[in-house]
Amino acid sequence: MSYKKLFITILTALFFFISCQKDGSFEDGKAAFERKEYVSAMKILRPLATKGDVKAQNLIGFMYDEGDGVPQDYSEAAKWYRMAAEQGDADAQFFLGNMYDEGKGVSQNLAEAAKWYRKSAEHGDVKAQLILGSMYQDGNGVSQDETEAFKWYSKASEQGDVDAQFFLGIMYHDGKGVPRDDILSYMWFNLASSKWPENEKNVASEFRDDIARIMAPAQISEARRLSDAWKLKFKKNSE
Repeated sequence: MSYKKLFITILTALFFFISCQKDGSFEDGKAAFERKEYVSAMKILRPLATKGDVKAQNLIGFMYDEGDGVPQDYSEAAKWYRMAAEQGDADAQFFLGNMYDEGKGVSQNLAEAAKWYRKSAEHGDVKAQLILGSMYQDGNGVSQDETEAFKWYSKASEQGDVDAQFFLGIMYHDGKGVPRDDILSYMWFNLASSKWPENEKNVASEFRDDIARIMAPAQISEARRLSDAWKLKFKKNSE
């Protein structure tokens, strides 16, 4: 190879490298977004999203969803969420499910909402697990199935979701989707009450105290032991 051809090859490679650097990375775009420099963020994110970067696609969807740096446009939000969701991004799957759930940017379709919530829930998204549980409990977008509701509430509860823990307490109390069990009902109400928002009426503690009235002291002690053991396990798993 002649020196001239070698020089051209090196120059081309350098130009390509500089171009890539100029485009910026997703982290650059995310950092600009977090600084609320939305125009700069979009300039970095859009080329990445067009090339298939799933995180960039999801964030652009969020920007259109919220109207951050662009006119709020639910149809555009749904478009970008769908691109990311179809690549398996759990956050985008949840957001797309929510769009179908509320009829934002797409025609409201609860069955389609449940489909995308399920995909997100299967990836471990706790919000999707909670909502999917409620959809099965009420029969919204899916056939009513209390066993399925219990399953998804359980998954969300094990991740520490307060609402799911409260609903589990009710299901154990009522014997719906699972055999009635006062000890486990008390346990889940107790866990939910310990993290209930301070500015709200602690309904979980009221339910716990109500069920305690029909329990033997030994049963209450066992429920508290199980509650403490769950907290310890959750803390260790979170470290």
